[in-house]
Amino acid sequence: MKRTMKSILSVATLAVAAQTMPAQAINREWSAVAGFVGGVLVANAASCNRSYAREVVVQQPVVVQQPVVVHQPAPTVVIHQPAPSGYYRWETRREWVPGCWVYENRGCGTRYKVWNPGYYRTVRHQVWVDTTYTACGW
Repeated sequence: MKRTMKSILSVATLAVAAQTMPAQAINREWSAVAGFVGGVLVANAASCNRSYAREVVVQQPVVVQQPVVVHQPAPTVVIHQPAPSGYYRWETRREWVPGCWVYENRGCGTRYKVWNPGYYRTVRHQVWVDTTYTACGW
């Protein structure tokens, strides 16, 4: 408040001092511009409130450190197994074939639905017989 009053009083003093001397302007337009600029400066000084502290924001740089990644190859696991040994053997098995409906042509474009019952059939399969020695002894 003190500064505002001081600035207003100083401007008023200058205005009174300027009244005593005769005004001599070279150009009316430039005199009007100078008066306008002076009025803006005085109004700004009168309305400026500097009693509060300004907030200063300083942005610190953000540093993000990447984690250190160490790539290690996976450990190699070696399992020693004996070479497979054995032989193939033919086995015969009985398999059940379920019954089903079958269409039969009897000529002249006629078809009949006939039931075939289920039955067993003998099938030969080739089976691997392993003779490799295991620690279990099986």
